[in-house]
Amino acid sequence: MELVIANELDAFSLGKLRQDVVDGKIHWRDAQSLICAYYGKKKPWQTKEWKQKRNELIADRCTQCGTQKLPMVLQHTWHSPDIFALKKKIRASLSVEWKEWNEKYPRSRAYDEELIGLTGKNPRQLLKEWYDAFDESHGVTRDAFVKWLDDHIRYMSCEDTITLCRRCAFVSDKTNMILCVICRSNYHSPKFERCFRCAEIKNEKESACS
Repeated sequence: MELVIANELDAFSLGKLRQDVVDGKIHWRDAQSLICAYYGKKKPWQTKEWKQKRNELIADRCTQCGTQKLPMVLQHTWHSPDIFALKKKIRASLSVEWKEWNEKYPRSRAYDEELIGLTGKNPRQLLKEWYDAFDESHGVTRDAFVKWLDDHIRYMSCEDTITLCRRCAFVSDKTNMILCVICRSNYHSPKFERCFRCAEIKNEKESACS
């Protein structure tokens, strides 16, 4: 099957590919192969389409520390779960089907010495086949791939991005910490409203007033 995104991977063509998978016009494995063939060894942010979007959206000032020292980075603030996490979540929603499948095809058979001897496969290989069979029978991997495509379209749209300087982007990537809005110098976990030093100063002021 020839794909319309052979030369350009955009939201429209990805959306069409997604719908073709949902409608059964193309198997999810074939759709996955087409996307992999397009990207090759490139990462999504290394494509011409993403770079063009970056040039349209990136600002000349870091939204965290305010510096205008170049270069600036267009940083994603949202990242989609991987395909394995998506499959696990979908399986969890199929608890009844999972129980019925396990009763019909006991997962414990993967550890049966007779079966291991007959197939020449180890328990890990047999368990993988058991999971793959369940996933294929109940559309788990297809649904996970469709969800992955939805997330990928969102990622490529750059709607969840901010402009950061290289320093703030590095901290965000490596530690998931954010710049303190009080001192605009130190970083802290997003679950706190300020850095440790600013929290100390606040506590000292409150103690002095009490």
